[in-house]
Amino acid sequence: MEKIGRVVYLNGEFVPEAEAKISIYDSALMFGDMVFEMTRSFNGKQFKLREHIDRLYVGLAILRIPMSMSKDELEEACYKTIEANSKAFNEDDEHRLLIDVSRGLLGIYQNIDGLHKGTNVVIADFPLRWTVSSMGPLFDTGINAVVTSQRAIPASLMDPKIKNRSRLFYLNANIEASQYEGNNNWALLLDTDGFVAEGTGDNFFIIKKINTTQSH
Repeated sequence: MEKIGRVVYLNGEFVPEAEAKISIYDSALMFGDMVFEMTRSFNGKQFKLREHIDRLYVGLAILRIPMSMSKDELEEACYKTIEANSKAFNEDDEHRLLIDVSRGLLGIYQNIDGLHKGTNVVIADFPLRWTVSSMGPLFDTGINAVVTSQRAIPASLMDPKIKNRSRLFYLNANIEASQYEGNNNWALLLDTDGFVAEGTGDNFFIIKKINTTQSH
């Protein structure tokens, strides 16, 4: 039986995954001018998809990226993308949605014939195992948190409410962490004051044991 390929929602149409493209003159390529969300399913059901979409629209508003689709329309497009790809997944696969919205062509390139004009909306759907299959053993072995010289971008320079694609500082930290000996080195960023901020693809929590025994 011929394997069914995945498709991507691109500006209102479904195209084969390998053919989903935006212009080299897109603002996302020039400036990382794109907001995004990544969601997952549990037992085939999307987890807090609407909440992720709400956050996406916050970033769109802050960056003033025009968006003609309503939240309801975007949510519907997400479910249509999942349905369009259902036969390309194994029965036990969970769905990983990637939602990207870019501003589109920079002004000086608007007159080039044949290019999509306006905002780009892209929804990709791929198996969650791509991103988590290698992480299972880490629950037993842990990771090596590498504090890098690369610092996190402070909120005064980039509003943290924008989940954006301008992430060169994350990549730089990852490259630095990869230079250390050992396995499972994960970058841990400090803020500009030297306090722990975040990982490049994970959150950092400190658990403090509280003594609840009361003295009499």
